[in-house]
Amino acid sequence: MYRGPGGARALAGIGRVVCQHFLTFNRAPAVAASRETGTTRMTAKTGERAVIRLQRADDREAVVGLNDAAFGGELEGRIVTRLWASQMSAVSLVAELAGEIVGHIMFSPLTVETRADPPAAIDLLGLGPMSVAPGLQRQGLGSRLVTHGVEWCQRQGVAAVCVLGHPEFYPRFGFTPASRFGLACVYQVPDPVFMALELVPGRLDSVQGTVHYAPAFSIAEA
Repeated sequence: MYRGPGGARALAGIGRVVCQHFLTFNRAPAVAASRETGTTRMTAKTGERAVIRLQRADDREAVVGLNDAAFGGELEGRIVTRLWASQMSAVSLVAELAGEIVGHIMFSPLTVETRADPPAAIDLLGLGPMSVAPGLQRQGLGSRLVTHGVEWCQRQGVAAVCVLGHPEFYPRFGFTPASRFGLACVYQVPDPVFMALELVPGRLDSVQGTVHYAPAFSIAEA
């Protein structure tokens, strides 16, 4: 997911939000070499030292606070909280540095509305929200979170991952426009920003239709 300037009002619901998320993340100014944030001293290579692990229950408050700080608002934190409450978090990873949660990525189940009868069953996950502490953005931590998250999905036998995100960021991980697989996003977003990564070769060959996100994301339409 990403944020970026301009054009947001032309997009409906969650599209209004996700088509802002990663443009802000990827265009954030580089952090000064001596900058300090909280109790952790940030340097150009600090993000490389963060440990990425599965999120624990006692991380939740810190994860919500991180999302609020990263995006300058409470929307993403509220989505994350609703995904937890509805037990729709397939995996939630955090990056920890010096005892602080400085990065987070979440994957949740997606459903595909198809014309097939019966509809094809597929284990499909959506990437997002993802957040990185403001003082560590543009230092590679976001890329590490995506890589670890996708690897976790692959180990679990997930067929594919979809993302609403920056078309200049996610292709480096193998994501391509989901339309190439015959998949469309339920939200009104430009074709290049809705992408898919097939983890099981050929698994998407027989699955074409409209991809729906978990109900927790409907909060963005309010």
